[in-house]
Amino acid sequence: MIVYTDSPNMLPTGHYLASDVSDADVVVAFTPEFLKGAVIRDKLVLLAGRRAPLSLAGRGLEIKLVDPANLSDVLTCLAIRRSVIKEKTKQTKKTGLRSIIPRKKQACALLVASLAVILAPGLSIAANEPVSLLTKAQETGDGQKLQYARFSVPDKNGKPVWPTSQEKVIVQYGFDGECNYHAAATLAANTGEPIRAALGGVIKAIYGDSVTVDGYGMELTYGNLMPAVALNDEVCGDATLGTAKGNITLVAKRGGMLFDPVASFWPELSRFAAQKKEQEQMAVQIKAVEEKAGRMEHIPIRPPENMEQTFENAAKVYGVDVDLLKAVASEESGFDSMATSSKGAMGVMQLMPGTAAEQGVTSPYDVAQNIYGGARYLKEQLLRFNGDVACALAAYNAGPKAVLNCKGVPPYVENYVRAVIAEYNGLNEGVKL
Repeated sequence: MIVYTDSPNMLPTGHYLASDVSDADVVVAFTPEFLKGAVIRDKLVLLAGRRAPLSLAGRGLEIKLVDPANLSDVLTCLAIRRSVIKEKTKQTKKTGLRSIIPRKKQACALLVASLAVILAPGLSIAANEPVSLLTKAQETGDGQKLQYARFSVPDKNGKPVWPTSQEKVIVQYGFDGECNYHAAATLAANTGEPIRAALGGVIKAIYGDSVTVDGYGMELTYGNLMPAVALNDEVCGDATLGTAKGNITLVAKRGGMLFDPVASFWPELSRFAAQKKEQEQMAVQIKAVEEKAGRMEHIPIRPPENMEQTFENAAKVYGVDVDLLKAVASEESGFDSMATSSKGAMGVMQLMPGTAAEQGVTSPYDVAQNIYGGARYLKEQLLRFNGDVACALAAYNAGPKAVLNCKGVPPYVENYVRAVIAEYNGLNEGVKL
């Protein structure tokens, strides 16, 4: 699969980079700005993000949103679909349709799998299954041995072995919250403990304090250890490669390109699993608040005549101080239900398109829906930051990630937070937060 992208380092392995968009099979964008500057015609575009901004609407692009964690699955399925279609066309031209009828069922299964991932990008094909590295020769026991089939994987599920005694990831592969890129994952290890091979293979390289194992079509390089193997040795999964000097690094490559070993082999320990768990916990808390208030699932489309009453109702449902909710609305839009910011924020509570969708708001300029959605989002931030009003307000305006990265209120939203607090104090006759 030939890919044209704005972030080559974040591209999953097994795919080739195109220097020009016309040579690419698919375009992968990690930032919407990339799509604004590129001239793209008749190409499938994958936007690795949570939503497509309104600024991309009307550009005539076929954009599919994908979760960065599932990008590898999506591209792999696209490559499968493309190869099946290509082979099908080739065989049809060569010997006619009848020659490929026996392969019809297999081709259809591959197409269905690829379409399922593309149309539902949040779903991984093997999301609920352990990583299996067994070959057909191992499964059938028919004696057909590929070169790497002899390297055993001790885990009963065919899952790679965790290299250290502690199942803890210190640094994840890829970009962290401060936009620093890490080409390796760092795994917790005690000085002097044996480091095991996650997968079997041949010792391809030993350089200083690192060992590279080549097997299963991948190269895994273990760093910061005292090697205890020799060049060209054959090792099985769980074999000792050396002793740790401290925390070890793990660099993974497939086809010469880097990939995330933790997310691929041990997904339950990846940052994506942690993010998913946080989202699930937040959803449970919000649902409990809604059930306690007895709120109906459907918010009326038509706005009530009295906006004041809507604020009181929404505040009561979500357990938010009504004056704090009104203070946010005052600072965000001046209570203008049709307000639209330069960045695309909409309505009384100035909800961004993605935020509105997450909060179940289908008509962002509807007063009731917008206020209920804003109250729900504000409650999320208060829960996230343990009732810290200043951090919750900063997260409402700039996003929770900005607050987490700064470990507090970012400097560029301090004035906003002060303004909302001042408005709140005015509504409460000088009560301080």
